[in-house]
Amino acid sequence: MQGRTCVTARMLAASAIGLALAVIAGGCSTSSLSSRSPAYPAVLADPPPRDTAPLSPIEVQQAMDNLISQRNHLCAEAVATSGSRSTAAANCSDATTGGTGTKP
Repeated sequence: MQGRTCVTARMLAASAIGLALAVIAGGCSTSSLSSRSPAYPAVLADPPPRDTAPLSPIEVQQAMDNLISQRNHLCAEAVATSGSRSTAAANCSDATTGGTGTKP
């Protein structure tokens, strides 16, 4: 009986090892990768076409005006809450002219 049990155990172990190798080899299969797009584009691939057109000069000016308005509002708020000696106030010194001032 022991001979038969030993052979059965060996066959079971060999089957388990074979199944594990099949699973590992199946994980390296390229067929699953071809059905979905790759995570990163190829190095020399052209980018896909844009869905929208670039901004017109009028839209660029509107965006700039909006950003300057928001910056001025935030600078005024920073000066009001922290005082004129704070770093926020120092960075906002040129906010009214729309220039870059001392900001990094």
